[in-house]
Amino acid sequence: MTEDHVNTLKNFGINILEPESLLVIKSRISTGSDKLVSLLDADETEAGHITIDTDGNTTNYATSSDYRLKTNISQFSSSVERLLSLKPCTWDWKKNGVKGEGFLAHEVQEVVPVAVTGTKDEVKTETKIIPAEYKEIKIKEEVVDETTNEFSLETVVKKIIVQEEQKVIFETPIYQGIDYSKIVPLLTAALQETVKEVQALKKKIDELENQ
Repeated sequence: MTEDHVNTLKNFGINILEPESLLVIKSRISTGSDKLVSLLDADETEAGHITIDTDGNTTNYATSSDYRLKTNISQFSSSVERLLSLKPCTWDWKKNGVKGEGFLAHEVQEVVPVAVTGTKDEVKTETKIIPAEYKEIKIKEEVVDETTNEFSLETVVKKIIVQEEQKVIFETPIYQGIDYSKIVPLLTAALQETVKEVQALKKKIDELENQ
């Protein structure tokens, strides 16, 4: 029987009563492979899944790669040239100064577009209206009594504008991301090209040595 539970720390557990993390999913079986999460597109075709091997305590994060989902399949070309155009770098994160290393998303996008999400320098623009600000003041005004036609001074409250209504434009960055696993095919193809070149050179050297 599946037991789902949200504890006092707002942690959510599936098939477990006391989740210790924000989300905890417990396998339904004690041995073998158990697919815990499936990701489907709008046509309910699986786009990926998360599966655990309960025997080896390992996790598999899989994205769909079945040949039956693909067409126009062709081999890589100019892999080494493309690989050399990647620019590994180091940086400090602005938020906390922690060191990082890897790639800049927009630079990778020029070489391996499928590995990057988002658009360079993309922002979400919102226009917000800041209402006008008013201040109440008391003033003396002459008031005519319509019956006696006599004038008298009365205190009246009026509102004056302190700040006109404003339109303010806010821009929120939409940051790019990289799926580093999608760079692996290029790395593999470039390595294969390099190995073939090394093998060809080695063969020539062996032929020269044997003359």
